[in-house]
Amino acid sequence: MPFTLAIFLNAFLLFLLEPLFGKLVLPHLGGTAAVWTTCMLFFQIALVAGYLYSHALASLVRPRAQVAIHLTLLAMTALTLPMSIPRDWSPADVARPEVSLIALMARRIGLPFLLLAAGSPLIQHWFSRSPGARERDPYRLYVASNLGSFAALLAYPLAIEPWMTLRAQSRRWTIGYVLLIVLTFACGLAASRGADRVPARIAPSQPVSWIDRLWWLALAAVPSSLLLGVTTHISTDLAPVPLLWIVPLALYLLTFVVAFGAPRQWLAPSVHAVVPYVVITIAILLFFRGEIPGPAGYAVHALAFFVCALACHLRLAASRPSPAHLTEFYVWLSVGGALGGFFNVVVAPNLFHSVLEYPIALIAATALSGDAVPRWRWADFAMPIVLAITLVAAVMIAMNTSTTPTRLTLGLIVGVGGIAAFTARRRPLRFALSIGAILTAGARLASGDGVTRFADRSFYGVYRVVDDDASGTRQFYSGTTIHGAERLTDSTHEPLTYYHRDGPLGALFAARDWRTTPWRVGIIGLGTGATAAYARPRETWTFYEIDPLVARVAEDTLLFRFLSSAEARPRIVLGDARLSIEREPGERFDLLAIDAFSSDAIPVHLLTKEALALYRSRLAADGVIAWHISNKHVDLRQVLEALASDAGLVALINED
Repeated sequence: MPFTLAIFLNAFLLFLLEPLFGKLVLPHLGGTAAVWTTCMLFFQIALVAGYLYSHALASLVRPRAQVAIHLTLLAMTALTLPMSIPRDWSPADVARPEVSLIALMARRIGLPFLLLAAGSPLIQHWFSRSPGARERDPYRLYVASNLGSFAALLAYPLAIEPWMTLRAQSRRWTIGYVLLIVLTFACGLAASRGADRVPARIAPSQPVSWIDRLWWLALAAVPSSLLLGVTTHISTDLAPVPLLWIVPLALYLLTFVVAFGAPRQWLAPSVHAVVPYVVITIAILLFFRGEIPGPAGYAVHALAFFVCALACHLRLAASRPSPAHLTEFYVWLSVGGALGGFFNVVVAPNLFHSVLEYPIALIAATALSGDAVPRWRWADFAMPIVLAITLVAAVMIAMNTSTTPTRLTLGLIVGVGGIAAFTARRRPLRFALSIGAILTAGARLASGDGVTRFADRSFYGVYRVVDDDASGTRQFYSGTTIHGAERLTDSTHEPLTYYHRDGPLGALFAARDWRTTPWRVGIIGLGTGATAAYARPRETWTFYEIDPLVARVAEDTLLFRFLSSAEARPRIVLGDARLSIEREPGERFDLLAIDAFSSDAIPVHLLTKEALALYRSRLAADGVIAWHISNKHVDLRQVLEALASDAGLVALINED
């Protein structure tokens, strides 16, 4: 019993720490989804370090000394708690904040996380050598570990985050950490009683080959990459908040619980049979760049992720070694998970100008999801290549025939591709590459938006500048959403999209006659700089923009000319807007506009009571705060109404 309780609590604290610290640091980095993926990379690297530490203890240190060393480190680390970060912390390089964020995490939670990461395999190892473990499988405790992790991820958004401040969360987490030290001591005491004898059941062990280790790496790395890919996908247009981080991570852990706990004889064939159906569904959605409206659309991606990850983890569980190699097995699992995270956080952003890591991980998971490993054939490569050429050619013909191909035409094209892929479903590699052929044709279809003048990505988002001949405009895309446009033949540089003169923003500036003096305007979020078209001579305009890449696009006169043609040259302040405004205590604005977006998601830390209090402290006595809250998934009107009511202010809604 103490072993099960200790492993459950250890995992609970480990996975409670992840969303807790992620929420702590999120407002310091603009509220972007990349904060979570970078945090996950740190957690995965720290997990490797923790598993290596447990493997070294189990392999090189006598049993009683293992207990003494681990308990001593746990107790010493408790003296550094509760966790916190400086209120004014910001990255040293705002353009590449990943290094600063990982360094901050290493300083603030590195050692506690490492010891918690080591806890599960180490306690399982102690259990395997205890007298009462002769007839019990220590891998069963891995199920308790994942159940503890799963419970933490459910508890955080439902029972912890809504009712506790971050400071209270940190303090209660520290109490749990102290309780874990007591339970770990009990486990160490129980294990020490049998330290001098090794159970006969674990004496014989099969050798582990490098093929086995590489197989473990692949089966751990691909679901890890798919986890981060699907998390980024579903949170791009909503908001990077703990709930949307936790759902995929909870499903990921649930796949481990099922794979290592349920009978694989009947489950594995059923899961492998379902994979082609969910993958083809996702391929069709990605081909059309379409989503099913509402929560059902995100549930489809979550379901596909769960099935594919479970298929990989079932194969992983089937290939696990004897308990004598238990800690080494977990080391390779953690290394694979870290490699998957490294690909998404470091490699992909520097290699791709769009978020290709999600479909790549989906294709890789599909290739690994088969119930067996059939021998490769030339047809496994030849058929997908022919299919890709055929589908791309069909898309190009459809685009040349019509500026906007009909849904029927495109449906026929993707239907043929889906049928061809489905016929190969019993050959995992061939099927996966056929799905890649469908997605390649979809990428060619996406290029039909217009002529791409610029494409790049940063820590904060994925950006494109596209000339759309059909509308005669140059459009700036952040993710899936247009955030500014300029007419290609307009010498006056009139603002378009949300910012046109007959819209809400135009109405606000048209009514500025109540002040005879020049305005002092602050804008949170730069985009193309279209708002600067409303600037008048002698006015003071300041844009607060966290992403230097966005500033580069807005200031490039070969792309957009709103800033260069403004009657009052705006000032651009780089960095998180909340921190930047706090550092300018003397600034008083007549208008403060909050227009920050990442794709279609609004950073939630700009919509809090604390944020509103900061804005008011920098506002003139008769000033106005204007929020841009358009979002195709979330209605934020009630949020602003509640904020205004709580602050004793009046909120007016202007819809266009």
